[in-house]
Amino acid sequence: MIIARQIVERARTKIADPQHWIQHMLRREHPEFGTQFCAEGALLAASQEMHLSSADLIDAVSLFQPLIGLRGLAGYNDSHSHAEVLALFDRVLAQNDIRHFPPAPAGMEDALRLLYASYAQVPPMEPAPHAVPAPSEKARSDEREPVLV
Repeated sequence: MIIARQIVERARTKIADPQHWIQHMLRREHPEFGTQFCAEGALLAASQEMHLSSADLIDAVSLFQPLIGLRGLAGYNDSHSHAEVLALFDRVLAQNDIRHFPPAPAGMEDALRLLYASYAQVPPMEPAPHAVPAPSEKARSDEREPVLV
């Protein structure tokens, strides 16, 4: 679980600045702020940068489950503020010995493995070929280009 903790630490640094955190998508390129991640996207990017397996990513994500339940990290990220998401990362990292987390609910490990199995097939993230306007920017919806994730 030491590797899982390292993934969580690295992911937290990716979203520490509110301008690098997003909701409702894993990752996007912002013209002003650069790459933005949701909590789950930051974990994925961190594990890819560290050249780790999908099993290591699953271990990192599973550290959050006892704290947020079956809703999942993406659901938590999309329904909570940036400060609350960082506080969740801090609670995971604040454990004196990460091995003392209670076990995930029955079936959770299998569900996570299925959910994240496709990440093993995802190539490393590269910058999008174009910048995507932030939702707060004024733009007509028909002028927006599709978001590449």
